[in-house]
Amino acid sequence: MGSVNVAVVTGGAKGIGLAIVRRLAQDGWRVVAAGRDREALDGVVEDITAEGYEVTAVQCDVTDDQSVLGLISECDRVYGCPDLLVNNAGIAGATVATTELELSDWDQVLAVNLTGAMLCCRAVLPGMLDRGSGHIVNVSSITGKRPLSYRVAYAASKLGLIGLTRSLAEEVGPAGVRVNAISPGPVYGERIERVLEGQAAARSITIEQARADFTSSAPLRRFVQPEEVAEAVVALHGLTAVTGVDLNVAAGLVMY
Repeated sequence: MGSVNVAVVTGGAKGIGLAIVRRLAQDGWRVVAAGRDREALDGVVEDITAEGYEVTAVQCDVTDDQSVLGLISECDRVYGCPDLLVNNAGIAGATVATTELELSDWDQVLAVNLTGAMLCCRAVLPGMLDRGSGHIVNVSSITGKRPLSYRVAYAASKLGLIGLTRSLAEEVGPAGVRVNAISPGPVYGERIERVLEGQAAARSITIEQARADFTSSAPLRRFVQPEEVAEAVVALHGLTAVTGVDLNVAAGLVMY
């Protein structure tokens, strides 16, 4: 397909994922947006192609190995081996005391947020390794590094992504493949609103107080826009000597 870059973005139908898909498409990439919601994916394709950019949608459940293999196979068929995989698919899970956390809830969060990313890495790596180049970006979260009460499943999954990133970067770097992570802080959108509602209920405070707890602790005193996370993906991709890093995009809320 010439010199045009190819990207696969999981969780690409809304929020951060949609912002990444749109930014890459606007930059001239051929993008495969993956997600479970067929109707939402079709809407993404309709909107972005109407803007004059190229995007393909593939329905995919990242917890299902065969579904993930099908995603990468379809990308190979339509555009060729991806130059970039963005593991963005994730769920927030319950905001609940650990003593009340259902094992099924724990399993689901780990399956989507961590195992799903591993399955996508495992599926895309043969092509990247054979070609001798490629880049994987795992979307983690500062919640994996900064304590947040009642969020143990989500925190464990996101810190696990950072461990996956570092170990995989060490493993595949000699073959020319890079692996990095981005850890957003609170990002404007439906998901953070649900988390704030859960925090307010669990801590018996108002949603406004829960929101202020985040913004007052961040030097920039605000949340992050989805487009700012997309910008970080583009920036990381351009830093060709960088691998194994975990980049905070959090208005300064976390600096480590």
